Amino acid sequence: QETLDAMELYPFKKAYDWVTVLSGVNNQYRGHSIESYKKEFNQLLNRALELAEGYSHHLIVLSIPDWGCTPFAHDRDTAKISLEIDLFNSENKQMAEERKMHYVDICTGSRLSKDHPELVAADGLHPSSDEYARWAKLLATIIRSQP
Repeated sequence: QETLDAMELYPFKKAYDWVTVLSGVNNQYRGHSIESYKKEFNQLLNRALELAEGYSHHLIVLSIPDWGCTPFAHDRDTAKISLEIDLFNSENKQMAEERKMHYVDICTGSRLSKDHPELVAADGLHPSSDEYARWAKLLATIIRSQP
């Protein structure tokens, strides 16, 4: 809901060539239900589609990265975190595919951070610039493939 609220206040341009959506990690972290996530994510996709002028093939949904694989989660139930992230990602993938939007799985790659600390920022939680660069390459591949 925070993203939707913030979007109401932001002075967006009328339209964008490409729109990306990555949302849900805070829902999972705060223990929100999958049902409330689906409702909010649906609203977010509707708004994102408006920004893409209704062109679903110009909207890219990214999966939720698995923060349970970061040093920040060392004292938490990381198996539970990963399971919940998978459930949220199952929903956001299905919603994207139903709307014929592109979907990029960054979750699988985020799980490499267990053995590759360079993929995590100095705060021990957020992705590093190396990880963001990996995501950017995945996005660029989709964008370049479009006519």
